[in-house]
Amino acid sequence: MNYAIMTFLFNFFELGCFLWAMQNFGLKNAAIIAVCSKIGRMCAETIKAKTVFNVIFVFVIGIFLGILSINNWLLTCFAAPMVVYSISKIRESYQAVENPPRKYKVLSRIMAFCLSPLFSFWILIPFVLYFFIKMQNVKIKERSTSFFPNLGNNKWEYALLNVHHIHYFTYSFLIPYLAIFVFHINVALVGIVFVIGWGAYNIYDGKIKSKTLYVAYGHLIAGIGVGLIWIFPQSFSLMMIGWFLTGLGGGTFYIIKDKLPNDIGKSEVVELWGQTIGMFLFAVAVNINNLTLIYYCAIIFAVVTTLIAFLLNRRYLCQQ
Repeated sequence: MNYAIMTFLFNFFELGCFLWAMQNFGLKNAAIIAVCSKIGRMCAETIKAKTVFNVIFVFVIGIFLGILSINNWLLTCFAAPMVVYSISKIRESYQAVENPPRKYKVLSRIMAFCLSPLFSFWILIPFVLYFFIKMQNVKIKERSTSFFPNLGNNKWEYALLNVHHIHYFTYSFLIPYLAIFVFHINVALVGIVFVIGWGAYNIYDGKIKSKTLYVAYGHLIAGIGVGLIWIFPQSFSLMMIGWFLTGLGGGTFYIIKDKLPNDIGKSEVVELWGQTIGMFLFAVAVNINNLTLIYYCAIIFAVVTTLIAFLLNRRYLCQQ
């Protein structure tokens, strides 16, 4: 149950903080804050906290800075990674203890995204108090992973995983912006809008055969979805169809993980590099006032993912 709570909190913060920052500081600054959050997540995977006290201390400082940052977006750039670092450490610790079924993760994420428009740093205070009490008998789980892990003989599989995440995070946070500022959707409903695309990721997770060829076809579909959002900028219906298709196609990424060694820390760091690079490209595009660059990058990386998947599939066939 504690893992489910932390999964909820992680996703609630990730999308909620972006929505909050976008409304308070504008899209440009919100995008930079989102990049900082990804850096905090990367640090959680690679920098050891050692004790529960250290994690809770960073959590409290992050919340305190966040509360003070209502009129200063730069403070949020420090607050966000500190909060993400702490939440990630606590979540990983409970994951190791509880070994929860996947449905907890999925349901927690859906609830988090739907409720994300309610985000405030004040809401985090009861959570930090709860885990300060609960974690007295829980050991912090630390993975020994470097920023640049040795990928061994699976470089292309890891490259596929990385490029998939660059593709997704280049455009995914554009959807809330379009919903609110282009299509004037009520902010309270934006979380539901986000779930429709993200939810498509889970439609066939584990339900189809782990063939790399499906990753290739899936990312062709994802690229078409991004194209629909780009080509029809005035149609909310087509944006939602495109957003759903990106999830439907991108959801094949779980197949990539089936082809990798059972080294969660290494896979996480490779994913996080992809997420951080993708979010960085998104931030660059919005800060130079060139949203078209987002679509270019998203489609290019969907095509690159497709090509790598085709090449890997060919290699696997030759090895049989």
